[in-house]
Amino acid sequence: MANYQLGDLQQAIATSREVLATWERIGFGDKAGVAETSLGIEYLELGNYRIALQFLGKALAVRIRLKYTFAVAESWNNLALVYRAQGAYEQAEAALHKSIELTRKLANADLESESLANLGEVQMLAGKPALAAQSLLESLHIAEKLDGKLKIAFAAYNLGRLELSRGRLEQSAAYLKRSLAVEEQIHDRLEEGQTLVSLSDLERTRGNLESSRNFAMRALRFADQTGQTEVQWTAFTALGRVEKALGHPDEARKALDSAIDALEDLRTRVAGGAREQAVFFSSRTEPYQERMTLALQDGHAGEAFHYSERARARALLDTIDRRHDPLSKSMTTEERAEEKRLRVALTAVNLQMQSAQLDTEVLRKRQDQARLAYQAFETALYSAHPQLRVGRAESPIVSAKEAQALLPGPNTALLEFAVTPAHTRLFVISAAGVRCFTTDISQDTLRRRVERFRSELAHRDLRVDEAAGQLYALLLAPARAAFEGASELIIAPDGPLWGLPFQALEPKRGHFLIEDCSISYVPSFTVLRAEMQAAARRRPAADSLLAFGNPAGRTALPDALRQVEAVAALYQPSSRTYTGTDASEERWKKEAPPYRILHFATHAVFDDRSPLYSHIALAEPQPGSTEDGLLEAWEIMQLDLNAQLSVLSACETARGAAVPGEGLVGLTWALFVAGSPSALVSQWKVDAAPSGELMLLFHRTWRGGDAGITKTRAMRQAQLAMLRKPDSHPFDWAGFILVGDGQ
Repeated sequence: MANYQLGDLQQAIATSREVLATWERIGFGDKAGVAETSLGIEYLELGNYRIALQFLGKALAVRIRLKYTFAVAESWNNLALVYRAQGAYEQAEAALHKSIELTRKLANADLESESLANLGEVQMLAGKPALAAQSLLESLHIAEKLDGKLKIAFAAYNLGRLELSRGRLEQSAAYLKRSLAVEEQIHDRLEEGQTLVSLSDLERTRGNLESSRNFAMRALRFADQTGQTEVQWTAFTALGRVEKALGHPDEARKALDSAIDALEDLRTRVAGGAREQAVFFSSRTEPYQERMTLALQDGHAGEAFHYSERARARALLDTIDRRHDPLSKSMTTEERAEEKRLRVALTAVNLQMQSAQLDTEVLRKRQDQARLAYQAFETALYSAHPQLRVGRAESPIVSAKEAQALLPGPNTALLEFAVTPAHTRLFVISAAGVRCFTTDISQDTLRRRVERFRSELAHRDLRVDEAAGQLYALLLAPARAAFEGASELIIAPDGPLWGLPFQALEPKRGHFLIEDCSISYVPSFTVLRAEMQAAARRRPAADSLLAFGNPAGRTALPDALRQVEAVAALYQPSSRTYTGTDASEERWKKEAPPYRILHFATHAVFDDRSPLYSHIALAEPQPGSTEDGLLEAWEIMQLDLNAQLSVLSACETARGAAVPGEGLVGLTWALFVAGSPSALVSQWKVDAAPSGELMLLFHRTWRGGDAGITKTRAMRQAQLAMLRKPDSHPFDWAGFILVGDGQ
């Protein structure tokens, strides 16, 4: 314990391993899980999340088996620390509530104070400031009654961070200085480093730049001594910001590059798969944004583009062409049994939700618990089987010059947006080079304007033309000269712009952007290049099209049956169509992998609470089925698809959570992970008749590439045909977008 608190983590690990070896030799007795717990916490401080999760998970299992109630509560608290570090805040909250419930039954105020402080930190990070303040103040009150100095320091530290985020600088200073004083008194070097980082941010905000710099430098010295990578990258980021404010660009660049290097190393240690990688990276994009700003201040648009790309879709990039065997092939007998139990629980609650057998709120709570339990199992599985982990992508980040090589012709332009809290930037790459345009519109303002435009479209509001023109003037008009004459635009949106139908913007009243050029969307241009290279190496699929429509037991989609039959007829003789009871989840999972084109004409539901539980509704399960008939995004991710294109002719299939640094995480993202490099999906709840007509127009024009026309151009021709119909409205044709490789 002394080595740990003094920050000598390597010696602490060596000691804990010796203790573990001793207890394994003579038997655990009443020391069950103690050494594993110590090792888990020590590896967590070093940023080795996979190893930390292994030890802490083992400690919890032993303690549950032996019914050590206090130790179980402690283990839940400790597991929450790993989830919090990885950005899995829902899992962390669930674990902490279990810990707090047990500690209150035991009347153990010391552990209750610690768990409450951890809960408050998680709530703060999850954007719940009122709940965070309540938990942290309760923790501090208990700690003060116990005179628990370590608990006082931690609660005060997080209250200081919370007040800083609220702009209450004096209150923040009081809490942070109190935390630092206690940490110095008890020589808690591990906590001291992170407090110094927060003090650096506080002093920079107050304009005390030299003081801010001193705190950042002190934090770095602690990080170097302890090996805490999390403190290291945050301290380098704080130092880079203050050096920039001091007018020291060279020092700022050096510090921010060091922060990025530390992050790049840290993200490879995440426990879990692509989902966990994406969540981890989402809260750690600040040094990339700051570095991009510095490059633009120097007039280096190409360098700024590189940092924009470096912060985008990294989890998705890591999966491309590095897909491993399914999880099931690596499971032990015990793991298979547990996985089956958890899947049965998920299926059962989903079926209850569909039939509304109980109060909806009760079922929603059960559903959340079942989802979190399965997610925790899956994360632990990746940790227990290192061969399953998602490794760092081998593809280098694309440069501006390399991005030019992706241009399919001289009349194509690449448009990449980078939305920060205060600014919106647009990089335009064409045959002439790269240029960057900055608009002083904040992320929150942009989100509101996009949502209002979408609402006007959905309600066929007469003001939609005005909004379409205003958004074009704001986002594209300043850069128009850089892509003048382009007949094809490949757009990499960011943040709220993933919800914007660029094709429906109006350069002039009554004239839509789609009339000037074809449009497709990509998560990043590095991902686009990697997918194109992977597709070139991939063995061509033997069968052409698999279509599912009008599944039994679901609300009928008008013309869905006619749509899938008409589409399938275009790809005979190697196409298959399943409708009614045949359009089942089991059948799709079994038959989808060999097909080149996948087409759905079914309902889809976007889950805004948990986007990877968004689903496509297939046939209501028959008696004895092990499935629930809901093909969820996380299930798609576990498949190995060979589809050149996936078409989701249903409602809101393009929606997802706009995860900072990763893009839109939902059904489309899941299809990318599974191996489908492009998807045709909808941005809002479309009407069945026009969407079915649009799909048929697209397929007739494209015909799987055999017609000699790209997917992007086929989509444009279909949309133009709909647009030119009498009484047409963009709601009817602009909702569908092509995401991914449009060639």
